[in-house]
Amino acid sequence: MKRFITGLVILFLAAGTVFSQTAINLDQYRTGIEDFADDLAAVLPLNSSIGLNWNDAYIGQILDVPPHFGIGVTAGFTTIPYGPIKNLVEDAMGGNSDDIPSLVKSVGVPVPAGVIDARIGGFFLPFDIGLKVGYLKFDMSDIKVDYLLLGGDVRYCVLEQAVFIPKISVGVGFNYMKTDATLGGIMNATTIDASAAYGHAAGADMVSMTSPDLYLEMESKVLDFKVQASWNVLIIEPSIGLGASYGFSQVAAGAESRLLMNGSDINLNPADMATLSGLGYDVDSDGIGYTKNVSAASFRAFGGVGFLLPFVRIDLGLLYGLTTRSWGASLGGRFQL
Repeated sequence: MKRFITGLVILFLAAGTVFSQTAINLDQYRTGIEDFADDLAAVLPLNSSIGLNWNDAYIGQILDVPPHFGIGVTAGFTTIPYGPIKNLVEDAMGGNSDDIPSLVKSVGVPVPAGVIDARIGGFFLPFDIGLKVGYLKFDMSDIKVDYLLLGGDVRYCVLEQAVFIPKISVGVGFNYMKTDATLGGIMNATTIDASAAYGHAAGADMVSMTSPDLYLEMESKVLDFKVQASWNVLIIEPSIGLGASYGFSQVAAGAESRLLMNGSDINLNPADMATLSGLGYDVDSDGIGYTKNVSAASFRAFGGVGFLLPFVRIDLGLLYGLTTRSWGASLGGRFQL
């Protein structure tokens, strides 16, 4: 997982001077972050679906002999498409998206995820219950990431497998995801014209930041529905499915740096704080940003193949956001009866 995140860092740092020293105003700064949040609203639920997407559509009952349950780990990633990144770079930070690496433009920015996931068979009725938890803390010279993913689901088997008929289940679940990331070394000096906030003419109050870090904070609560079909053929179990999610999310972004007003240190007295906070900005002596609450529905297709070994299952999976054109992949291994 750390190697994967290191690759993510390289993608960002390859941009070099993505963010140039171009003066922008507060409205432009806010609008860019709002657009970024709107674009992410339907993307975040896809990332929260990593884990518990086992290829077996239904594992059986705990009262069977032997009892049916499983526990293991799943790691994977989903992507943030180029569109939201372009909005953040150009609109919010006054940068030039032409400097963004072509790989990011073509496939997006990968967001990793990893969980411990477990599932236990139901009793009397054909259902199973799954739980997952994942936490990652990564601190490198130019990147810091805190990642938390919690979730659970219940699946009900509506059709048992026959010779030419797949096993089919329907499920409902809830996921919670929170990611805080700070990226350094990708922004040059930034200047924001804050004159309008203080009722002054343009150019009177220029807030400048020297080599700021970019911070991103994303939190999402997701209600998820899915239908899945799988076929058990000897030691191989392919599966396909469709999912629908509705996410209630909060997205914050901004620049962290020592703030200067017209070349002098800002004295953030209560009046200054009240003025900017009253306009909705997140501001203190260490930076300025903006937070937006967003919600959106998203739809996905998923599938993969499982390998059934004695007491061990290995799953390969793919995800595709039908409404966002984002995609992802996962690899899981577990002990299962």
